Amino acid sequence: MQGHYWNDTSCCEEKHFICQAPPAQQITCFCHNHSNQCTMDGACADCQHNTMGAHCELCQPGYAGAATQGTPHDCLPIQTYKVMQVKQPVLFVQHKGK
Repeated sequence: MQGHYWNDTSCCEEKHFICQAPPAQQITCFCHNHSNQCTMDGACADCQHNTMGAHCELCQPGYAGAATQGTPHDCLPIQTYKVMQVKQPVLFVQHKGK
């Protein structure tokens, strides 16, 4: 869109598929907003925000969370994820003697 109108290109103009575009114009990886650098094989380079993996989809060791949410706070130190144990009440049945 350009302003409030579609920016249509002439049907006669020659365009290339994205895989045929020059390397500087190719979209080669999806990093869940944790990197904007890609390697030539389509992996994410320099994952940020305590993430790792080919697509910055994992939290680094010592961090927990959901790296694929796409926010800088996806992977936080494990200490912030406290595990709470919920105790269930125990029901005792007592029989009254005669």
